[in-house]
Amino acid sequence: MHAELIWLVTALLLFAAGSVGLAVAHSPIRALVALNIVAGSVTIALLAASGAGGAGDPRAARAMGVLGILVAFGVTTFGAVLVRRRRGPPEGTAEAPDDEAAG
Repeated sequence: MHAELIWLVTALLLFAAGSVGLAVAHSPIRALVALNIVAGSVTIALLAASGAGGAGDPRAARAMGVLGILVAFGVTTFGAVLVRRRRGPPEGTAEAPDDEAAG
C-alpha cells in the first residue's frame, strides 16, 4: 500500500504541474507538453490504483494499455498538425499557385 500511495502523490503533483502549465502556455507546443504531463499523471494514477506490481485486475491493465496507445497516438497526431501549421508544408511538396501570383 505504501508504494501505491507514493505513486498517487506523484501523479497528483504531476497533474497539478501539467494543469498550471496548460493554463499559462503561450504557444501550442508548450500546451502540448503540458497536456502530455497531465495525460501521464492520469495514467500513473490509474495504474497505481489498479494494484502494485501487476497484482490488479488484468482487464484493467489491458484497458490501460489500449488507452495509453490511443492517447499517445492522438497527442502525437495533434503535435504533428501543430508543427505543420507553424512551419508550413515540407519542402518538395507542390502547392496550388496563388491567385495574385497567377494573375
